[in-house]
Amino acid sequence: MPILRGRIRPEGALATVTIGPSLFAVESGAADAARTIRVQAIFDTGADITVLQEGVAERVGLFPHDVIDVAGMHGSTASCHVYDVHLTFPDAGIVFPNLTVVESRTTSSAHGQVLIGRSVLWKGVFVYDGLRHTYSFETPDPAATS
Repeated sequence: MPILRGRIRPEGALATVTIGPSLFAVESGAADAARTIRVQAIFDTGADITVLQEGVAERVGLFPHDVIDVAGMHGSTASCHVYDVHLTFPDAGIVFPNLTVVESRTTSSAHGQVLIGRSVLWKGVFVYDGLRHTYSFETPDPAATS
């Protein structure tokens, strides 16, 4: 069972991820698997879905397949592009080859270009240990994250 462990910093629970085109897009010839970038992510247990900071999808060469309205924490809504990505936690070998995410102009963080929301967290066990200032994210079998 792959497990990611990290220290909780004042900015939050941060991790390095790679973002690239989804496995579906690569296998269909619609995207180039080589267009992958490495960025910082922050775990956000309050976010329903995983969110890319504006510009991340463009850097990878992704094209949106939908637009949805997403509610922010103060009740405001924003129209966001929807993408399918291949997201990996390279330090743990945790892979999500076909993950649906949104890109938001209102998501800006000096500490992370991706908010890891419950669309990822529900596929494993996320432990935030405030007393020890550590976190862990464990997924069952790599095939289970598909």
